Amino acid sequence: MGLHSDSGGGEAVIFFNDNLDRPQEMLYLEFEAVLDSFIGLPDFANQTKRAAYLRIDGYLNITAIVFFLIKFDDLGAADKKWNLPLRELADSGGYGPDLGAGGAIKLNCHSQCDDSRYQQFLWEPKSSREDNEYVTLRKIVKDNRLGIVTAKLNSESDQRYVAVNEQLPSTSSAITSAMSSNKDGHDMTSQANSAEFDNTALRNEVLVEDLRIEITQQISKQYQNKLREKLSELMQTHKSEFSEYDNEQKRAVDVLKREQQTVISDQLEQIEDLRQQLIQMEEINNELKQRLNDKAIGMAAMEEQLAQHEWNECAAEQQANASSLEQQLSTELKDKLEQENFTLQEMIRMRDIELYYRYEQETCMRDELAILRAEGPRLTDDDGDYSIDDLHAGGITFVVFHPGAGHLTLPREDIEKYIEHPQAYVAAKCGVSLEIYQQWLYYTEAPYCQVQDEEGNICGEVVESSELPSQFIPGVSDRCNKHMSVVASTGYADTSNSTDDRWDTPKH
Repeated sequence: MGLHSDSGGGEAVIFFNDNLDRPQEMLYLEFEAVLDSFIGLPDFANQTKRAAYLRIDGYLNITAIVFFLIKFDDLGAADKKWNLPLRELADSGGYGPDLGAGGAIKLNCHSQCDDSRYQQFLWEPKSSREDNEYVTLRKIVKDNRLGIVTAKLNSESDQRYVAVNEQLPSTSSAITSAMSSNKDGHDMTSQANSAEFDNTALRNEVLVEDLRIEITQQISKQYQNKLREKLSELMQTHKSEFSEYDNEQKRAVDVLKREQQTVISDQLEQIEDLRQQLIQMEEINNELKQRLNDKAIGMAAMEEQLAQHEWNECAAEQQANASSLEQQLSTELKDKLEQENFTLQEMIRMRDIELYYRYEQETCMRDELAILRAEGPRLTDDDGDYSIDDLHAGGITFVVFHPGAGHLTLPREDIEKYIEHPQAYVAAKCGVSLEIYQQWLYYTEAPYCQVQDEEGNICGEVVESSELPSQFIPGVSDRCNKHMSVVASTGYADTSNSTDDRWDTPKH
């Protein structure tokens, strides 16, 4: 319908919900009350809501939209820092879709905003066929639950309404005429029914539109008057409450100031009393110091004499105690050294006996080996036993174990060398001489410092043995830290006082 108005239209704000509920709507006047914290929205607490500012004409057509975002705190109050100029954005918006107002609306959204300062506070609406927020807004405005004032019909509209009713033929006459011309004609009956439906629908549409406009205007005026009265009452109440609260705060501050002033005065008096007491105490203290100085001067001589006498007695006593302790320690140290020396001498004697028996065993083994070598061919030919070559050819491997070398597999050509002198063979495998290998073997079994002093006493300090014969250095590795320092200072190892002469071949 092409209706014209003398007045009407308004502004509204629509809040979209993330669920499928109907968006919440309010007049722009109510939204301003929300921004001024006169009205709270507890349902929006701790949320950032998607909203739309609508400008609506007198025919309930949308002419401008601003899609904006707004935050609410935990009490449902709007963010106090929010200051988006909705009306200015609506005036400066670009072209949007045609929502029935006879042309494109003015639109401001995230993708269409001339001022980059406000772009982050705008959002992008959906315009798909399944989910179209423009259609949702148009339906909300047409329902007019907010009671927006619509346009009044002028005289020209009234005349056109009468002309439409006069031009509409009577439904009964149209049906009778159609039936008389062709009672059995199915086409004519359909035309009559269609004409009746069109005429009735057009008449009803005009009547309903007029009735709706009249009722809406009455309700809208009453609602807006009541809303203005309520907002005025709320603002007056809040102003009075704020004024009373401000007066109470001022009275409370005055009381606190008076109490604080009283407390400060009392504290100042206490400070003055304490200062006077401190002055008196300083005078008494000075007098006492003077008395103490006089007594100290008188007692100084006595104390000096007494101290000298006590010092002489103490010195004599300390000297006697020191002599007694020195004699006792000397006796204990001598006994301990004799015991340690005896223990080490016993260990050395047992080691010498062990070496002597080992030498005897090696001598016997060498004699038996010489006899076996001499009689080996004869025994093999006479008895049919196998020789070493036969055993080696049969896959038999000779493996021996010695400290410092571990398990050694003897090749066929080294078996006779090993049998002739096992330790010499092992020493060669370790890369040292026979003498060094024997010394290393001894010190790994008895890791003690064998350096003797001028009186013939052995040091006997435990030393860390070398893991491999190649790491052993005679005169260095077999000495403790004390005798190692002698080597470091002189630059060479003195073995004249060492007990290494026991490695000489035992005589028997």
